[in-house]
Order: sequence, then C-alpha cells, then structure tokens
Amino acid sequence: MKILFAISDRPSAWMQASIVLSELRSKYEVKFAGYKSLYPYIKNIDYNLSALKISKENIGSKYNITLTPCNFNIFKIYLKYISDFGPDLIISDHEEYTLAAAHILNIRSWNVSPLNLIYHWFPVAMRYHYDFILYYYKRQTLRYNRDFFWGDMNLTYSPLCHMKIPMDWKNNKITWIKPYCPDINYIDQPCSILQTHQRPTLESSFDQVPNIYNQFNPSLYKLTVSNNVNFTTGESGYLYGLLLNEFHLMKNENYRVHIVPNLNDIECVMNAVVLKNNRIGCDLGQVEKMEEYSSIRIDSVLNHSEKLPLNWKLAHGPLFRNKKRFSLLERVEHHESNFRHRKRASPRLS
Repeated sequence: MKILFAISDRPSAWMQASIVLSELRSKYEVKFAGYKSLYPYIKNIDYNLSALKISKENIGSKYNITLTPCNFNIFKIYLKYISDFGPDLIISDHEEYTLAAAHILNIRSWNVSPLNLIYHWFPVAMRYHYDFILYYYKRQTLRYNRDFFWGDMNLTYSPLCHMKIPMDWKNNKITWIKPYCPDINYIDQPCSILQTHQRPTLESSFDQVPNIYNQFNPSLYKLTVSNNVNFTTGESGYLYGLLLNEFHLMKNENYRVHIVPNLNDIECVMNAVVLKNNRIGCDLGQVEKMEEYSSIRIDSVLNHSEKLPLNWKLAHGPLFRNKKRFSLLERVEHHESNFRHRKRASPRLS
C-alpha cells in the first residue's frame, strides 16, 4: 500500500510527522511532503511544498474550489508528482494543497491532525483571552465552501483523547487517534519538557529557577515526568506523556501541568486553553517575554500548591475516560483490509 503524508507549516507539526513516519514506514511505502522549515528536524522530505508560495495566483477557480493562492505551474507539477506516485491513501496534517490535490485527483484522503479539534470548538464554554487567535485560524481554515479540506475521514490525533473535554462531552462527534506513547520515567522533582528551538531565551528563564529538572528539546520517545509539578510548551508530541496517567489526573490533587505556549503555534494555544479550563495547570503565556520577571512568574506557580481556581462555565475537574482509542497504524490497517479493493474513479489532471 502506498501512502502520501503531508504536513502544514506550523512550528510543531514536525513532531507528529516524525512519529507518524516511523510508524507507517514500518509497514507501508510512504512519501513525505512538507515545508523547508522542517529541515532542522526532518531531513528526508520527498517533496518541498515551500515552492508553491513563490507567487500567488487564484488557482482554486481553475478547479472550482476555494484554495489559498499559490503558484499554478508548481501546483501542476505537484499534481503530476502525486499522480505518478499513485498513492492508495493521502494523509494530511492540515496541509490544504495536498488535500486539494487529493480532491482533484480523486484519491482517498484523511485529514489527521490535533488541530481538527478546533472544528468542534464551543465559543461560549471555552471563552478565553485566546479566543481571537482560535477564531481567526478557524475562519481562515474553513472560509467559504471547503468540502475537500475535511477529507474522506477527519481524525483528531491528540493527547487529549483520554480526557472528557467540553468539545466532546455531549455529541461524541470527534473521532480520536491515540498518539504514540513515549517511554516515561517518573520522578518526584518538578520537571519541564520544553521545545525551545525558536525560543532560546526560554531556557535561561527556567535555568534561573532552582529545583526543576529541565528537559530542553528532549526526544519524543523518552521523557521524564514529575509526579507532582510539570511545565511544558504544550506541543502535542510532548503532552501525551503528561496526560497519560489516570491516577495523576483523577486522584493526585498535587498534580499540575503548567503550560508556557508558543503563541505563534495554534496547536499550543489550543492545548493551553484545554489545560487551563480543565484545571490541570496554569497558563503562564510566553514567559520569556516578561524578561527579568520570567523566573519570578515560574517560581510563583512552582511554590504554590493550592487548588486551581474553578472555571464556573465548566464547573468540573479533569476527567479520564478509559474508552479504547485506536492508533493511526491500526486505522490504516483496518482501511487496507476493508476498503483497498474498492477502486476510485480515474484521476483528472486538467
């Protein structure tokens, strides 16, 4: 089975990509499309999508779809590249040009991303000072009629999959994908798990606070987690290890996951809102912007163990659901065994 996997240009998309690629390539032939911002983290990119943005032409009108303007000739080259590869399935982490190509070429597509949670956002229940960021992203993503962007399946690959959160507690409309579970070492000392490649001053902010076991840009596959107080930048690739333990979330009143999100990464912003509203920890914002007060801000939550304030709009603490969640590989294997024999119509390149 051939799979084309593509990711958007958000800062933390490479984390999911590195895990998904290693997972799928263990069994399938996988090609990978991404942007040049990936090169510090992932070297083996089969198609660089950054070239699409060298000019802005309204190519959507040529295919009767709404699409962010890009270079028409390079998009046609991308279509031919996909057609020549002939994937049985296209998986996209919110990468719209690849989902559009799947629609044009009539290839089965899945939109698999932690950002799919934003489609089910409850603006009233989740009112927060990040609302304008979340609303703007959702409006930009779903503007006009973008049926192709949903894909044939819309799967939420998120560390929040085990939690009962407001977007999922009534209608159960979200199809969750269980992320890869890292090898976790638990200690009692406070820990940080921080992505600092684009935030170098964040390291000095945490280094100035004593008694924290700091992990700057740690491996996705091996993490050290505190039984009590944790800090994270909020990327889904790291967050799953912090939300995996049911005992911590349900019975340990001292357990905290404080978040210092990158406000340029919509994934981290969304996770920050959920953590705060479910009383798992405090949202500290981009503490490195506070300069000399950053260490004071970190220390203020580190040394205050009182209960977190109740969110009166939600009126509940964190809940953990043991419902079985399938991994992406399990979903693909199920798809292959049940649907691979069904042929789609011939692709159209014009």
